[in-house]
Amino acid sequence: MCVSEINFKYWSDKNPFYNGAVLTPTIRVGLVYFAGANGRLPDIIEGLDTLTNADLVDTIKKEIASAAGQYREHRRKEGIEPKAYLRIFDLIQGWGGRTGRGPYVRPAGNVARDQSSEWLAHYKDGATQALDGTREAALTSLKSIPQVGESFATKHLYFWGLGRGHHFPIYDTRMKTLLFFDEPQGASYERYLKKLADLAAPKSTDTVTVEKALFAFSSNYFPNGTLVLNEGCADNTDLAYAEALARAYRKRQPVAQR
Repeated sequence: MCVSEINFKYWSDKNPFYNGAVLTPTIRVGLVYFAGANGRLPDIIEGLDTLTNADLVDTIKKEIASAAGQYREHRRKEGIEPKAYLRIFDLIQGWGGRTGRGPYVRPAGNVARDQSSEWLAHYKDGATQALDGTREAALTSLKSIPQVGESFATKHLYFWGLGRGHHFPIYDTRMKTLLFFDEPQGASYERYLKKLADLAAPKSTDTVTVEKALFAFSSNYFPNGTLVLNEGCADNTDLAYAEALARAYRKRQPVAQR
């Protein structure tokens, strides 16, 4: 399998969502126009011009660590204040970029984020289940939130899991396309975790590092949701493996989609 040969350490360090560069454009859009709009996250918005991707990640981790401390102390959902859940939800949605706009827009009916009483219970369940390490239950709860699909549910799962040292990698469109493009229905989160574990073991690394690496590799070489090579890639590291993936992808696509 081509992806097993790429340099995981190199690409993991290249992942733009975690580095010390100024906020990537998609994160800035996610924060300004959606997660941080209407007076939400005022401190984040005020310091936006000097905020880095790594700063935002550190903020999320610190606030979840604080919330996890409250949860350990009280051992009940009421141990974490609702406003802490709401703030962390917004921070993670903003960090995920413009594709996290779902809960903040109004395609029909109420806005999920503003109608917090209708979904906060699901988020509280998902967050505390992730802290406790009950992965499947946590993912089910997080996916129950209106306009939060698997991609963003696993982002929340990832960050809340870190609050207790659990490794729950993010599973988004890039990962589905890269690892399961020959399966029309995709693959479950459990199968995805097994695939990452199989890739991680020979390299003596962990599944989260592999996920970060694969995301960065895919972002460099392919548009989201396809394995058609970008023109003029910024980095040619492991180019041969990207080309092999593109050839395999073409062979498995119906003629009309080529």
